[in-house]
Amino acid sequence: MYHCIDQLNEQNKALILLELENIPQATIADTVGLAHGTLRTRLSRIRKSLLKCITNGK
Repeated sequence: MYHCIDQLNEQNKALILLELENIPQATIADTVGLAHGTLRTRLSRIRKSLLKCITNGK
């Protein structure tokens, strides 16, 4: 999984790593200056990208 995370751009990598540390999404959103809804959408897209990477082994 971390191989796939390393392939993300720096901002997306930071977002998913913060979430994996169980930091509340509202806190992450405030910290990076995103609306909470925008963060939720971005995390959902990151998760889909990671799932695709993990299942394809790339």
